[in-house]
Amino acid sequence: MIIVKNQKLLFPSGEDRIGTTYDNQVGERIFRLDRHSSGGNDLSDLNYYLDLQYKNDAYDTTALRKEVQEEYILLHWNILSPMLQVPGTALVNLRGYNSNGEVKYASFKAPVYIEDVINTPGNYKGGLTEFEQLEQDIIKQQEQLKQDFKDETEKLEKIVDGKISEVDKNQDEWKKNEEQRQQNEIKREQADKKRDEKIDTFLEDYKGELETAKEQADSSAESATLSESWAIGKTGAREGEDTNNSKYYASQSEMQAERAKVEADRAETYSKIIAPGFYVDIESMSLYMKTGVGVDFKVFDDNVLCWAII
Repeated sequence: MIIVKNQKLLFPSGEDRIGTTYDNQVGERIFRLDRHSSGGNDLSDLNYYLDLQYKNDAYDTTALRKEVQEEYILLHWNILSPMLQVPGTALVNLRGYNSNGEVKYASFKAPVYIEDVINTPGNYKGGLTEFEQLEQDIIKQQEQLKQDFKDETEKLEKIVDGKISEVDKNQDEWKKNEEQRQQNEIKREQADKKRDEKIDTFLEDYKGELETAKEQADSSAESATLSESWAIGKTGAREGEDTNNSKYYASQSEMQAERAKVEADRAETYSKIIAPGFYVDIESMSLYMKTGVGVDFKVFDDNVLCWAII
């Protein structure tokens, strides 16, 4: 790689020998220059060429292929046979300019060497190398564009054909589904009509039965309410139902039964009582009591005689 530093072409050892008068498209040299000039201009927008001056004062020029990197610009020189027809030392320099010609750049001259061969006369006067290259590049680009256009056209045609086929397939499927949907809709309407007819017939045939059943249901509900009223009350169906129902009377009967049991227990207790006997000692004027059963007598305050069931 040939380094361009401060516009000087610094050839590594051996790269300044660019070929022989017999060579053609077998050699390449790469120039590397800073992307930005010392003045801060970005040189990546320039078109670059290599100018040659042979020892017979003939001149030639060739376009360079540009590769732009973040910090550097690489210029590729494809060495063709017309550039090698004058053996000996030749001078080369880089030259570049932008599309409007406002920014221009050129390197300093540097020597390169072309070796002679036995069967090569080497008396080339230079001329149309750059234009021939440009013409070849244009032809290649045209051919490539034609091929790219053809490839893209074929690709798009395949895509379009595929989409059309897919649309046709989807349309056929849609038609099939639509026909099936219409058939199903007709069947559904027929089924709905038959169902409605059956319902109408049923209602007409059993209208009287339905009305009777409704009346019975209403009567049953009323009877159930009355039954509940007579059973427990609290339905609002009868006046005074809360004290005139089976539950109330059962409660009253239970209370009377409890009361009767208490009275019976008391009567039983009384039936077992044997009254005690009393007698007075005339001499001492004392009152004595013979033992009784279930009852006892006591004197309170020395003058009150009371008895108690025990």
